[in-house]
Amino acid sequence: MAKKTEQLKSITELAVMNPSLKADLAEFEGVKQQLETVAKQCFLIKVTDDTSLSVCESNLTKLNDLCKVVETVRVKQASPYWDKFKAINAAAAYVSEQPEAALTHLKDQKKDYILKVEAEKKRKETLQAKVDAMSEYMKTNYESIDDIVKLDAFVERINKIDFKVSYQDFEVQAKEIADNYLKLFSLKRTELEALSTATPDEVEAIKEASAEIVATIEEKAIEVKVEASVQSFGVPKKVRRPWKFEVVDTAKVPKEWLMIDEDKVNEWKKANQDNLVDGQIINGIKFYKDLTVTA
Repeated sequence: MAKKTEQLKSITELAVMNPSLKADLAEFEGVKQQLETVAKQCFLIKVTDDTSLSVCESNLTKLNDLCKVVETVRVKQASPYWDKFKAINAAAAYVSEQPEAALTHLKDQKKDYILKVEAEKKRKETLQAKVDAMSEYMKTNYESIDDIVKLDAFVERINKIDFKVSYQDFEVQAKEIADNYLKLFSLKRTELEALSTATPDEVEAIKEASAEIVATIEEKAIEVKVEASVQSFGVPKKVRRPWKFEVVDTAKVPKEWLMIDEDKVNEWKKANQDNLVDGQIINGIKFYKDLTVTA
């Protein structure tokens, strides 16, 4: 049955709004008068016994037949326009097919590149953090170790580091930081050995040399951060990052977020309806027979 047109007062009004459709709409006027007459009679019917039930069924048939007439008129009058509508849509789809594919290609290329650059940026930032952590680790040990045996053991660990494998792009910077700390540890070893015999001036000279190397280490650490930032790129245009979701563990999804697949349930119901009992509950779903009135 055709849907009710919002706030439409008459077919004439619709024809005024659409002058080119005046002839097509005229046929609906006669059907409307018949429907209104029958519909008014139907609203007066109250089913209280078998006789009134028979009257109700008779009018159901009459009204249903008239509604079918409306649908027949609708299909007949709309068909030429619908065929044009489908042809226009088909033409637009045909013309747009290759450009749409090209657009998808360009978007995929742009997305792949952005993801690649972002992954590379993240990799560099991870390496930078690793260099920073190494420098901080060496600094902590340099400040805390006050025993020659422990100092020699730590220096041996530094010498075993494979800087190319561990720090990749920042191999040179990390190696320079480590070499500077090796110089610091060497000075500290000299300081520890000379504590009992060195003069105050000699101790001060050792501390000044250590301070210069510390400044060099800090400068080298800044270079690592600058190089990592240079590798980044500007914000690409027309890129959105909407939130999406992916189910990874259905067992943890709250029940209120789940939805029954009615098509699957109806498919099962149809296949098993001969064996169902009215009101039977299976897998948490109640199957029952509902009363449906047809015209």
